Amino acid sequence: MKYLLLIFGTLFVSLAHTINVSGHITQNTTWNPANNPYVVMGFLYVDAGVTLTILPGVQIKVKDATNEAYDYYFMWHGTLEPAAKMIIVNGQIIAIGTEAQPITFDNLSDDPYRRWGGIHISRTAMPGIFRYCHFSHQYNIEYTPGTWTFAIVNPWNGILDIRNCSFHDFDMGIDTFNLTQSALIYDCTFEVDHFLTGDDTPYAMSLGVEGINYVDVTIARCEFRGNGYGVLYSGERINVTTLFNIKHGNVPEQFNSRFTYGIQNSYGGISYNKGGGSCGAPAAADT
Repeated sequence: MKYLLLIFGTLFVSLAHTINVSGHITQNTTWNPANNPYVVMGFLYVDAGVTLTILPGVQIKVKDATNEAYDYYFMWHGTLEPAAKMIIVNGQIIAIGTEAQPITFDNLSDDPYRRWGGIHISRTAMPGIFRYCHFSHQYNIEYTPGTWTFAIVNPWNGILDIRNCSFHDFDMGIDTFNLTQSALIYDCTFEVDHFLTGDDTPYAMSLGVEGINYVDVTIARCEFRGNGYGVLYSGERINVTTLFNIKHGNVPEQFNSRFTYGIQNSYGGISYNKGGGSCGAPAAADT
């Protein structure tokens, strides 16, 4: 066994081509596919002012837990972390894969009914960047005692730009309640195959606005599969444009809207295998 102390407060243990990570990343760090897989064995914090850069082809496995005891293993117990683990970003995370070499975030056990807690991006963090990432097997978790996050990617800083990513088996794919600027979700897939005991029907996304300013949201060329819901909006002022999105199977109406003001436009959407057919509306190519 080989021990490498690379960052103060964060212990990396290399054993049979595995890098175990936990604790605080306190200086700019790059994860390289040559060290695959990176296994998150405890809560992992990217500290303020620090950037974690993840290169194409990196595999991240996160310690998971069962929800057979409902939320017990996803809750803090005094000063003890939840049994399931997660990544908390107070600085910045940049995860840019490629089509040929995507970045994967998944549970450690490979059991679809065991889940990890997702990625929480704090209100004061820099924008998270995700391209060609595959996210799988997430469940709600307390990121601090008494405070929960609900999605694989939780950009609580209100900045959302996610492209070419897939989300599989989640309680929620993306969740932000305080969008502060225009948001784009492009060429992403949301799919639920395995439901957990006592779990509500999963949502692909929940997007909200806290303030009085209007925010533009564009969801384009995304696919929604399985038995989850589509998108839930909250807050008063959101202008929504959806372009060339595809729904498969039993996904209910994709855009469940709860906003008072704003405009909603939808172009070129297609539904397959719902009521025995498919339907779509022509539109000019998206930009």
